[in-house]
Amino acid sequence: YQRRVHGLRKSARQDARMDRAAFIEAMLGLGVKHAVLASCIFDELDKDHDGLVEVTQVVEAMRDFLEGEDSEDVYRECFNVYDVDGSGGITLYELKLMRGSRTEERLGITEDQKSVMIDLLLHSPQLENDGELDFREFCQLMRQEARLVKVMFPIVAAVFAKRTGKEWWKADTGDSKLKKELSVRVTTVAAAKRLRRLGRQRSQSEIG
Repeated sequence: YQRRVHGLRKSARQDARMDRAAFIEAMLGLGVKHAVLASCIFDELDKDHDGLVEVTQVVEAMRDFLEGEDSEDVYRECFNVYDVDGSGGITLYELKLMRGSRTEERLGITEDQKSVMIDLLLHSPQLENDGELDFREFCQLMRQEARLVKVMFPIVAAVFAKRTGKEWWKADTGDSKLKKELSVRVTTVAAAKRLRRLGRQRSQSEIG
């Protein structure tokens, strides 16, 4: 959290408080891609509606969000962004299939996240080395790998905004269009996984 505090303080006033414009600038600097999303989070944190939020208030809110009693639910929502077919695992193929679409951007997916997750899947001694990241392993990494927590911040921010009940992305695009894009993405990944399973089954039958 020290890097986040430093980044936020650079955008704050001398009294370590930020107005909406400074807050949005700081969120964009931390990887959040949409000013509308950052503005939504600002509204949630500005409890007294004075147009200012304290840096420590922002950091504590995010820390509580990631480490509080509901942290596993937060991890689950982050995990589900990548586990688009609901199979319970994130594979290398699934990560490499993502091409940076507008839908993925709105969900908070970034190239840095994919790079870190691919590297962890290939090299982390904490994983079972079976080419798939399950939810238990994902939670373990989120608690122990600072670089994963850092790159996941855009998704965490999107989940935080979602928990407020505000559908921020509707200000940027139509609801039906987003659902259509997401449906195509889910169908593509699910079909790819089915083909991969069939390929493995055929190889096993030929060996047998």
